Amino acid sequence: MTVVNPTTPAQFFHLLRRQMLRNYRKPLIVAAPKGLLRAPEASSTLAELGPGTSFKPIIADTSAPNAKEVFLVSGKVYYEMVKERAARGLEGKLAIVRVEQLSPFRFEGLAETLKAHGTDAKIRWVQEECRNQGAWTHVEPRIRAVLDTIGASGKTVQYVGRKESAVPGVSGTQHKQQWAALVENAFTGLA
Repeated sequence: MTVVNPTTPAQFFHLLRRQMLRNYRKPLIVAAPKGLLRAPEASSTLAELGPGTSFKPIIADTSAPNAKEVFLVSGKVYYEMVKERAARGLEGKLAIVRVEQLSPFRFEGLAETLKAHGTDAKIRWVQEECRNQGAWTHVEPRIRAVLDTIGASGKTVQYVGRKESAVPGVSGTQHKQQWAALVENAFTGLA
């Protein structure tokens, strides 16, 4: 099966198009929240839907090509991290890479993207969900395998997100507190 978390309308369009054009059938699970449908920053141009375009399983951050700090994210947390990066003046210093396709995992695409930042880049997986409910447990061993292939064996990938929880949702006040802590943890140590 294919599990994706697209962040733009163009990505969603290409997913559906690819699903129908394949000469075989495979389940497609889209884990995108409804909030992205209304978010003005989650938009696409007509050119992104045109000829010669396709779904991108990994979207590199072209605004920070030589960054030594890399956030790997999936889904709407991308837009929140971009806002916070701008508010802290870290453009060009922090790359935010979107992992749009979680399964089957695109090892080569992520290896190519991380290799561009060098083996000494600090890597953090950022997710809004609880540690035991988001993509972390799925992607962590795969990211480590990618690091091994690019010559960064033994390098750690830091998890940034909410603590483990038995319930998926919390009250509005708790959510705001947890979100503030998550953002602070994500950007701690970045200058």
